[in-house]
Amino acid sequence: MQCITFLWTLCSCLAGLTPLVQDARAQDCVDLRDYPRISFEASASGVLQLLSFGELVLVLGEDRQLRILDSQQPEADPIGQYQAGSNLTAMALDVDRLAISSQIGVLLLDLQDPSQPDSLGLVLLPFSPNRLVLEGDRLAVGSFNQGLVYCNIEDPSQPDVIWTSPEISFNAGLVPTTDGLAALDLMGLLQFYELGEDSLLTRGSLPEIGLANGLVAFGDTLAVNGVDGTILVDARNPDAPAVIGSLDENNWRAARREGSFLLLLDPASLRVLDFQDALNPVARLRVGVNSGRDLLQVDGALWLASADNLLGLENLDAPPLEPSSGVTLPGQLQSLSVYGDYYLAARTAVDGIGLSVFDLSTPGFPVEVGSAFGFSNASQVVTARNHAYLPTTQGVRIVDLEFPWTPLYAGDFRDGESQLQLAAGDSTLYVLDSEDLLHVYSLEDPLAPAFRGSLALEHNPTTIRVCGQRLYVPSAGLGLQILDLSDPWSPGLLGAHEILSPQFDLLCEGERVWIGCREEGLLCVDVGDPANPQRLSSTPMAGFFLDADRIGNTLYVAGGEAGVAVYDVGDPAAPVRIGNLFHQGYCRAVIAEADRVLGAWSTEGLQLFPPQCDDSVDLLPPAAPASFALHAPAPNPFNPQTILRYRLEKPMSVQFHVYSVTGARVASRNAGVQAAGDHSWTYRGQGLASGLYLISLQTPAGAQTRKALLLK
Repeated sequence: MQCITFLWTLCSCLAGLTPLVQDARAQDCVDLRDYPRISFEASASGVLQLLSFGELVLVLGEDRQLRILDSQQPEADPIGQYQAGSNLTAMALDVDRLAISSQIGVLLLDLQDPSQPDSLGLVLLPFSPNRLVLEGDRLAVGSFNQGLVYCNIEDPSQPDVIWTSPEISFNAGLVPTTDGLAALDLMGLLQFYELGEDSLLTRGSLPEIGLANGLVAFGDTLAVNGVDGTILVDARNPDAPAVIGSLDENNWRAARREGSFLLLLDPASLRVLDFQDALNPVARLRVGVNSGRDLLQVDGALWLASADNLLGLENLDAPPLEPSSGVTLPGQLQSLSVYGDYYLAARTAVDGIGLSVFDLSTPGFPVEVGSAFGFSNASQVVTARNHAYLPTTQGVRIVDLEFPWTPLYAGDFRDGESQLQLAAGDSTLYVLDSEDLLHVYSLEDPLAPAFRGSLALEHNPTTIRVCGQRLYVPSAGLGLQILDLSDPWSPGLLGAHEILSPQFDLLCEGERVWIGCREEGLLCVDVGDPANPQRLSSTPMAGFFLDADRIGNTLYVAGGEAGVAVYDVGDPAAPVRIGNLFHQGYCRAVIAEADRVLGAWSTEGLQLFPPQCDDSVDLLPPAAPASFALHAPAPNPFNPQTILRYRLEKPMSVQFHVYSVTGARVASRNAGVQAAGDHSWTYRGQGLASGLYLISLQTPAGAQTRKALLLK
């Protein structure tokens, strides 16, 4: 009886799957302000270290400068700065006295007036220090080559080295503790000291920590950055420190403990771990960065320093927004394109697949329905006249998309060439080569593009984009060039807009162009009058601008390590950063739709997220009249067969594909071209294991998918 009840309930649920699947497109939007997000970005090249000084933040840079920023206005100009005569490496602060290590010793500065830091003296040393602990008039100085020394700076104009450690030869870490300080030797000794009048007094030690290079303190817990992982040390009793656990993570540049979270910054990412159980931390969030350098907690926000900029992160204690679904593929995804009801992804793969075709007609369940073999290393995909064109390291590959679920590698042209950029009009293909020549091809025969002419572009163009009757060309030298395509065979210059910094990519839409720049951030340019483009706004930008899409008043930017950056652009003169969609890896492309955001990550494949709530967007856009319909399978559950009934409103070719819940294709049927009217197909599941399967009807007008449960 229990089995009958179970099956009745299951059948009832499966019988209603079709409307439930359709309604899933109306899943709730989200407000990204409620999730971990980037709150600001400030340009700061080559940051080495950050320190908090009241409401100010001290920023030490590779350019021999100390910058003092207002924590409430991190993007504003510094309120004070100090230029040193030699390279700087580290800082330590006590009240309003600052010590900065340099190539020749340690600079001592007075910060009573932060707008004008005043030099107090210089501790000359015969080595280059790189780690400091400052306590009152005593200064501990660590050096990778010369170990650890102790200085008296009671008179900062005449500092004096009063003691040298016999235990530390190669200092790999130096941090203050509750009762003194702890020093790490590269060869694996962790030594604790008490601050004395004339020397550091030796306390307990851990002599066999192993090779390590990095030490941070979390209250009474120390974390040692070891070669084989992070070692956690209980430092409450400096006379008898003890190892209390370890983490797999290593190679971090900075670490912080914030409440129950452990933050680890390595050169490629910030990792947030739930640290309530120190012996079993749980990965919570990963934010990609470019050459991470340091972390600092300031007024509830986390400051993150990288090689290129300063980022502010907030809401790190909120649960991260997870993808609603995704597909992981071998190799790396490089570019996305929409083709009717399908999504095309250019791939750099080791399996000989250069193009993958995805069906997202079943919300929350993306399926790879086809792929083109015979080439790889595709960096881009553009479409025209039922064909895809993909530049690779060996020329442009052509793929026939007459039946998108069975894309066919159909040929190539410009064979052997690399570093090509493509853009496509209705019947025209534009190719930008590595010599800055723009070549124009007719696609009257899409398998044999016919050369029509060339145009030399100046100022180092970086990419090309077709938008209506215009070709937009961002360049490293001039900025944005606008070409007229009213005669597609002979593009002519309409105008240009000067941009001082190199550009990444752009999104053109009507009379506005959104451009990502390295120094100037996210630009919005009005191109209504192409002869006189006008800049509407310039907004600091997190990460890169590798691709972008807009839906309503929301702009989504694929930002590399920064994931997908999201902006409110309802007022193009004043865009506002809303938040970020974070995921593993490096985001290269994005497509935004009313009910979902599709991101292509280099190593994690396609990931789907719910969209940002936007009052200007209807989450359930009116559906286009259906030219075919696939009904729910019956019986369902089934064993061993079930019948799929479907209706065609006009003659069209029909294929069926059956997938397991892992996305593996387990069966296919090509029914050929069928007449308008009602049809059916009996699917037999012999040889398959019990479980849930997806049966997809593929036509040139799109695809529909239904679920069926096989019970043996």
